[in-house]
Amino acid sequence: MNGRLESVGLDYLVQALGSEVADMALPAIDGMVDGYVLDKPMSPRAAIDPLTSLFGFDVRSAGASVVCSMRDASSVTELSDDDLVPQKDGSLFQLVRAQESELPDEIAMTFWDADGAYRTATAQSRRIEGFSRRKSQSDLAIVLQRAQAQRLVDIALEDSWVQRETAQCVLRPGLLGIEPGDAVSLPVAGGGRLYRIQKISDGFEREVSARAIEPSIYERMPAKFSPYTAPPIAFAGPAHVEILDLAIARSEPPALQHVAAFADPWTGPLAIWRAAGSSSFEFLRTIDHRAIFGETLADFLPGPTGRIDHSTELVVRLAYGALSSVSQIEMLGGANAAAISDASGNWEIFSFATATLIGPHTWKLSEFVRGVVGEEHLAERNIAAGSRFILLDQAVVSLTSDISLLGSTIRYRIGPAAGDYADSACVEFAATVGLKALSPYAPVRATARREVGGIVISFVRRGRRDADGWDLLDVPIGETSEAYEIEIMNAGSPVRTLAGNLTSLTYPSADELADFGAARTTLDLRIYQISPNVGRGFPLIVTIPVS
Repeated sequence: MNGRLESVGLDYLVQALGSEVADMALPAIDGMVDGYVLDKPMSPRAAIDPLTSLFGFDVRSAGASVVCSMRDASSVTELSDDDLVPQKDGSLFQLVRAQESELPDEIAMTFWDADGAYRTATAQSRRIEGFSRRKSQSDLAIVLQRAQAQRLVDIALEDSWVQRETAQCVLRPGLLGIEPGDAVSLPVAGGGRLYRIQKISDGFEREVSARAIEPSIYERMPAKFSPYTAPPIAFAGPAHVEILDLAIARSEPPALQHVAAFADPWTGPLAIWRAAGSSSFEFLRTIDHRAIFGETLADFLPGPTGRIDHSTELVVRLAYGALSSVSQIEMLGGANAAAISDASGNWEIFSFATATLIGPHTWKLSEFVRGVVGEEHLAERNIAAGSRFILLDQAVVSLTSDISLLGSTIRYRIGPAAGDYADSACVEFAATVGLKALSPYAPVRATARREVGGIVISFVRRGRRDADGWDLLDVPIGETSEAYEIEIMNAGSPVRTLAGNLTSLTYPSADELADFGAARTTLDLRIYQISPNVGRGFPLIVTIPVS
């Protein structure tokens, strides 16, 4: 390095130190490369400190001057035993060695890559051996070549470990020419070990604190990197869009429809524009994340509901992204929720606990909770291979929550957010706002008990929102009023409908004889909770004995 600092901008030091002070320091550190940009004023120490370890120099005041000296120890003062004053215990010096846990095992530096079109890059250096887990990170607005940046962090890491040893000693009064920043050789372990003076306390004696140095580490040659190749310019292509009518009520008002989009390459957020009827398109929102889409490679067999399915497996090939396993507790809390569609476009929501990578972009899923959010009947289907799979994460966003749009068909365009709705990369589609998100869940645990006057049919209702608490005496109704309907079925067709606002309704004996001609030992039922907004919710379809 020839005693000069490399790659520190002169303008940087002038701004950081002030022109008068910088004029004193610059002669010692000429030959630098400009490139440092100051975002805001800072003190000289705050400006210089991040650079001292990376570029291997020390800054000290000498009277009215600021002196910058390299750590390559080009000039060394030899000290013998006669130059040191014995301490109280008779020793000439005291050595202290820092613990490994106090030292970094990795140093990283962010810089502007001169070899890479001045993009932000990071150079890292890491020790393989040792027990330290401490990291050091510096973000410098400085332009460097990649090889030079790597050389600097390698030197800085090695230098930090060399300097772990400090020495305390007392110089004889006659050695007045030694000052902080000077390199000295101390008679340690029978030989001259190099130290740099950090501090001198002058009094009757000169108490010195010094830190070990190793000049040879600054002779490291730059690393070799392959030439930079600019990545191809990515042009946004049409996005693949899926509209999902899901029975999910996570907010108030709930989202009536959801949308997910995928594009390769993904060039940034996608914008959604909406037009009702013949009106012009207006901006609605953006899709900030690319959805994880996939295709099933095997049939998704019917599975049980209300408990974890340990026997069924599903193989999915993803177009992008990855899946991960979670604990069963996390899964029951909503993690790893996904949706799978049959040929009719009905999306079953399920969760999985285990995801295993079995091939390129191919995952085997197991340990399911099937048919969640009120649509248990969807878990009774056999969903053929080739069906669509979407992970229900943050990439799946609300399309509308406006209840006045129920039943309306809305036109949408989705394309790059940097363009407009007339961009050739936009895709247009229409979607009809459905009722699923507002439909009450199907009741459960239906029973029938014959009493005087008829059959009492009882059941347990469920809630769409805030119904998962274990401490609740009863789940919230989730509707502005409570109402139910029970259809009495005969050969697949309803013969009578019972209505009421209690979870226990009576099927009169006279009506039973009129409908069937005799007393029944079993009943085929369809039980609904009624919403004031959308009417009947999801049905409980069940055949139960009459006790």
